[in-house]
Formats: sequence, C-alpha cells, structure tokens
Amino acid sequence: MAKKVKCEICGKEFEMTNPEDGCPYCNGKEDDDKCVVTNDKNIIASAIKIVGIIIVVISFFLNKDVEVTFWEGLYFFALHGVYLLGFFAAAEVIQILHDIRSKL
Repeated sequence: MAKKVKCEICGKEFEMTNPEDGCPYCNGKEDDDKCVVTNDKNIIASAIKIVGIIIVVISFFLNKDVEVTFWEGLYFFALHGVYLLGFFAAAEVIQILHDIRSKL
C-alpha cells in the first residue's frame, strides 16, 4: 500500500511505493530542474506596470512645458506617484492571484 509523503527537499507530495527510490520529482537533489519553482510572470500584470510607468513619464514631459511653482510641481509629482503606486498595486494583486492559481 502506497503512503502519501511530502519531499523534504522539493516540497512536492507523492505516493511512496518504495522508500529506496526517494522522491520521483527531484531524486533527492536540490538543484534538479523539475523541482525549481519558476517565477512565472503574468502578462497582464507586466502590462499594467508598463502602462503605469508610461503614464508617469508622459505626464513628466507634459508638465515640463507648463510653468508651475515648486509646490505645484511637488503636488503634481506626488499625485502621479500615487497613480503609479496604484498601478503597481493592481499589478501585484494580479500576479499574486496568478501565483496562487498556479500552485493548485
């Protein structure tokens, strides 16, 4: 009768039929390609980050043509910094949800 166990090296669960065989995924080796967790990037999350950066860069160049005081400029950059953080936060949420879905 096979017993479900979790590999101490790669963390994957498998049914152990023969204890001498060890883990069928990594064979007891840490650097095996089968057990390395890949950093799978979500295309949508990457696109949202790029769009956020593009918006901030474009707004920087549009602001250069307008005469503003120091405080107005500081407000402008702070406001667009918040927009950029919002884009990055949304992208990070999408990436985390993608990672959770990939582990199921």
